[in-house]
Order: sequence, then C-alpha cells, then structure tokens
Amino acid sequence: MQAKISGDVPASGLNGGPVKEMVARNNILVVSFGDGSIESFNTSSGLPVANGDLQFSSDYIPNGGSPEGVDATSDGHYVIFGDGGGPPVPRAEVSDISSGKLTPTIVYSGLGSGVTAINVRLSPDETLLYLSEFSTGQVSANFFDKTTGVLTAGCESPVLNGYRSQWVGTYTLQTKNTSGTGGVVYVAEPDTDIGVVGVTASRGTCSIHEASFSPVYDHHTISMESIGVFPPRPF
Repeated sequence: MQAKISGDVPASGLNGGPVKEMVARNNILVVSFGDGSIESFNTSSGLPVANGDLQFSSDYIPNGGSPEGVDATSDGHYVIFGDGGGPPVPRAEVSDISSGKLTPTIVYSGLGSGVTAINVRLSPDETLLYLSEFSTGQVSANFFDKTTGVLTAGCESPVLNGYRSQWVGTYTLQTKNTSGTGGVVYVAEPDTDIGVVGVTASRGTCSIHEASFSPVYDHHTISMESIGVFPPRPF
C-alpha cells in the first residue's frame, strides 16, 4: 500500500515562524507557530485553506508568551493553547472558534506554580485541562468550563520523580482512559521516560499524585517527546 500526497499548503507565522503544533476539529485546523502567532484553516475540501485570521496571540504582544501546544473541544467551539516564554508563570490561552475562525485569545495565568506550560491536554469529559510545566517538572490540572471557555486554577503535582537527575522538561500528555478525567495522565519525559500521574476530581476540587513506580523507562525510544494511547480519545 502506498500513501499519496495530495498537496502541500505553505504555512508560516507573521514573523516567518515555523509550525509548532496543530489540532483539527469539524473542518477547521488550528495551527500555532514558533513566533507567537496562530492561524486556522478550513479543511472541508481536504486541503487546508487559510481562513484569513493569522494573528499574534493576546499574550505575545504584551508579554512575549508564545502559544505552542494545542487542544480543542470535541464540538469545535474552543481551542486552547499552552504558552511558553513570557512571564515565569504557567499560562494558557483560549479562542472561540465557533464561527469557523480564530477570535482574539483570552489569557489565563496562575495555572500552577511552574514557569511555562507548553503542552496541554483536555480530559476526555473536557472538565479539566492538563498542563505540563516544562521548566519545573510538574503537571497541573485546571478546571475548564466547556460552555463558556473559562479556565480556573485547580491542582498541581509535586515535582515528578527523576526530574533533573534522569530527565529534564515535561513534554506531551495523554490520558489512559477515554472517559471522565482520564484517570491517569502519561507524561513524556525526554529522553526515554514516561511519567505516570493519577488524577482525582470532585465538586470543584482535585488532586494529582505520581505513581510509586513512575517514571517508566522505554527501552525502545531514543527521545521521548510525544505519547499516543489506543483507542484514542473519542471525538
């Protein structure tokens, strides 16, 4: 079986930045670039077509925050970016894309005590937003209202086992379960470790704890930066 490339679509940020991350929902593809800008594309015909909404994120102009990791609600109403750079506090940005285009992002800060929150992952029920705090080796869970797009601070893990002695920098996140909070969050810890973090949440409170056997060493990996779980989160 051969894969056939149907076409290439040029994409770069306002300052020429390369693509960092992307997510697709309901015929809209949202992209973050390495220069603080974001853009969406219509994918109804297969090939992405720019929606004419290339813009800097709201955190980039005043603070230098650069949106990188991206996730979106299953109904395609909101897209969420995890920010790197800028002030030393975890931040995320939310844009309403229900019109089929990006709207100016709303910035939420204080989502943990770390420095940056580059990677983001919504829980399967979309009540929690998980952030990997890249520079402090922690993970936070923050409450997300999928009807309004509002984020509020939740809970944060201790520094994960092996940080700076076995690995440096938390990367992408994936949940074990495809319902509820996901139960367990797997954390990519370069170069070859997988963090295993349990999550509980009830009535506006939550807690995060790392499993005693975490991290797990992957003998088949040279550089652990992303994780996938089968079956994937349903959309």
